[in-house]
Amino acid sequence: MVGKELAPGTTGVATMENLKRARGEMTYAELSRRLEAIGRPIPPLGLRRIEAGDRRVDVDDLVALAVVLNVSPLALLLPHGGQSETSEIGGDKVRNDELWQWAIGERPLTGGDPRRFQGDSLPPWLEVRSLTATVGRDPIPVKDFSAFWDGGGSGKR
Repeated sequence: MVGKELAPGTTGVATMENLKRARGEMTYAELSRRLEAIGRPIPPLGLRRIEAGDRRVDVDDLVALAVVLNVSPLALLLPHGGQSETSEIGGDKVRNDELWQWAIGERPLTGGDPRRFQGDSLPPWLEVRSLTATVGRDPIPVKDFSAFWDGGGSGKR
């Protein structure tokens, strides 16, 4: 596939839109300076191309953008909008609230034809089991992400 450009998928489009929303009135130059300050430089032209869908975001860029914009990486990746609205992921339509619950580890991703993965099973250590993360012996509750589901959340709490 050398030389063949892939159009952004649904997650790429959501990331472009969410980056615009999280950036708000901040200029590309200011965002670029903030990224430079944390050691992940992206020039203003690169940022403009990301928002236009002409440049992909790798995972390191995504995390750096989330850090300087003071949002969760999930707030940049996942769609905003009503809880009952649907988004496409993995070729299936999934309600946004279910997508967020999957992303934070609350539930497995459902939807589509379950026979598609017949015979596949997750090892026990990969199964979704709880809404807490454990550091040492103390459980840490996962925060409420409903502000992002309703379309009104900017991720800045």
